[in-house]
Amino acid sequence: MNFKTIIHVEDNYSSLNAAVIARPNHVKSCAQIIPACLAAFFLTAGLAVEAQGIISTFPASSGADSFYIGTDAPGNYEAGASAFTPQQDYTLTSATVELSGYDGSAGQLASLSIFSDLPEPYNPDMSHQPGGMLATGTVSPNDGSESGFTVDFSGELNLSANTIYWLLVQDSSPNGWQAPNGFYWMTGGNPTGEAAYNGSEAFIVSGFSPNNDPPAFSIDAISTDVPEPSEYKLMGAAGLAGLMISRWRRSICEPASLDKIIKPVS
Repeated sequence: MNFKTIIHVEDNYSSLNAAVIARPNHVKSCAQIIPACLAAFFLTAGLAVEAQGIISTFPASSGADSFYIGTDAPGNYEAGASAFTPQQDYTLTSATVELSGYDGSAGQLASLSIFSDLPEPYNPDMSHQPGGMLATGTVSPNDGSESGFTVDFSGELNLSANTIYWLLVQDSSPNGWQAPNGFYWMTGGNPTGEAAYNGSEAFIVSGFSPNNDPPAFSIDAISTDVPEPSEYKLMGAAGLAGLMISRWRRSICEPASLDKIIKPVS
């Protein structure tokens, strides 16, 4: 091998050595960036998980009442209910209704309750009606002006896909059957949202009957088809741990240069 050939081979070794040395730094950089991005994504996603409106008939039609709630004469007790069917599994978070005339007079105490469905109701003219109570809560009155009232169910009830549920509004005061103390559940608009609207019914004395106008209400829930916020945070922590391990491994596992393995011919 002549002198020119030796110089040419050494030049090739130098170029190859430089390329191999540069590659690990590039890989190291990517190995740090990817876990960091994944960790940031999961931690941010965990903060973004929140309830969504699965059905709503808001805004309410001002001045138009769908249901009288309470007692309009001794013993003549009335309530109202609306049915909905989620299309996927949810955890219930809250329910809101638009009421008017709810000022607390005569001991008024409005309750919002979620009921299961009774597919064979006592009234043979009805195909469905509220069955058993699943969750309930009360709302404090205001000055009687038309307003939205919300019960926070705090995730205490899971809603199953393709299952009918009822939102029932009634007066739960101890003496609600004794004297006039009613208020109104206002009329809503066309139902929107992922859940199907299955109609509304009025309860009078001891039975349900159909009601044509949907009252103003909304149901909020969290989909159980996505990880809970705690699971996102756990995945984020795992991503950060992966980043730290990657940096540690790269710092102690740098490959040797070719000039330490192959000696050019002198």
